[in-house]
Amino acid sequence: MNIEIDKKEIREKAKLIRKNCVLGEDAAYQFKQNIRCVLVAHKTADSIIAGYEKMHSEIDPAVLDIEYVLPQIIEGRRLLDFEGTAPDIFLVPLLAFDKKGNRMGYGGGYYDASLAFYKRLKQSVAIGIAYEEQLWSSPLPIEPHDVPLDYIVTPAAIRKF
Repeated sequence: MNIEIDKKEIREKAKLIRKNCVLGEDAAYQFKQNIRCVLVAHKTADSIIAGYEKMHSEIDPAVLDIEYVLPQIIEGRRLLDFEGTAPDIFLVPLLAFDKKGNRMGYGGGYYDASLAFYKRLKQSVAIGIAYEEQLWSSPLPIEPHDVPLDYIVTPAAIRKF
């Protein structure tokens, strides 16, 4: 089967799954604790954290009460611009993830290109932000340009890859 058709079908199903997820008060508290555990291992006083602006039904990184720079798409470029900085830690939105740390995004390739670049530049750490329900039961279809995440953090778990 065509990998693009597979990805399109997964994206559609994953959007429906995520749409039904809710971050209640207890889950938000646990999510913050889980993120802090990961940040403690990687964040220094000079670390730059890249966040994202919530779209659709993603977990809003604003609940974390931390400072982060926001990505901007520059026309004609595949790399995201993070206010002219080079982030050390990325908080990455996603539609689905698998047990190997692969993520399914919206298909633009901006995060894969940016993560590949910054990981080469300064060994940046990529943390996927998700609900537990976004865990895909089978391996996601991947391509050579897809960049796996270092962690997936949900309100229920921290997964290190």
